[in-house]
Amino acid sequence: MPYSASAEVDITPFISHLPKGTSISVIAKNLSTDQIVVDYQSDLFMLPASTQKVFTALASKIMLNTDFKFQTALLTNGIIENEVLEGDLIAKFTGDPTLTSGQLFQLISQLKEQGIHKISGNLIIDTSVFASHDKAIGWVWNDLSHCFSAPSSAVNIDQNCFYVNLDANQSIGSLIKISVPSAYPVQVFSSAYVADKSEANFCELDVVVHDNNRYYIKGCLSKQTKPVGLSFAVQDTTSYGGNVIKANLKRIGIQFNGNIQQEN
Repeated sequence: MPYSASAEVDITPFISHLPKGTSISVIAKNLSTDQIVVDYQSDLFMLPASTQKVFTALASKIMLNTDFKFQTALLTNGIIENEVLEGDLIAKFTGDPTLTSGQLFQLISQLKEQGIHKISGNLIIDTSVFASHDKAIGWVWNDLSHCFSAPSSAVNIDQNCFYVNLDANQSIGSLIKISVPSAYPVQVFSSAYVADKSEANFCELDVVVHDNNRYYIKGCLSKQTKPVGLSFAVQDTTSYGGNVIKANLKRIGIQFNGNIQQEN
């Protein structure tokens, strides 16, 4: 039998409606009675997918207390003298999954309130809280550009996801126009073009990710009357975070001519 004799519920009639070749594995347990309610191919190896989030959430609840807060801080190894920060500006990131670019801007704005108008040193991005790799073994390579596969990084701004718009309301054969908001320190190139419907059925958009947060969009898309929005995962999070801070320093009028460095 495909299901355990001790199970209370036979789900075979339900899965008979699934497409031929479907892989399915189900196990359910009554936590009050310790009784297995459903057991269908429970020893079948399956990709954990989003169910793994249950263990991540539980581990966080166990290890972190209810009042725990992620701390993102701006520090220095120097002193403020005559409106100049004589030393490095250190941005310490801790992997806050809720940190937004707006919150980071508010934090950076406090430098001006401290009387700082110039930084003489470098910008140090402290990612030391995470000591391992930012991608796990077995991650599907062609998913890495998707926002749900953003690197696991100490630097996490807007969930390390950015958005672009594609204007495919052009004549057939014309290049699709790409629009990237200036707030995102990324480069997006494209050779994607507008195709007629017959060709578009056999052609798809694809993105190739390069270093330094450079993205290349290729392929084709049928003509669209409205802009098409796409989202991509930030790949080099340290460079991204550093350039976001650098742009915000310029925005609030703090002079900075140093380099962006990583401390891990």
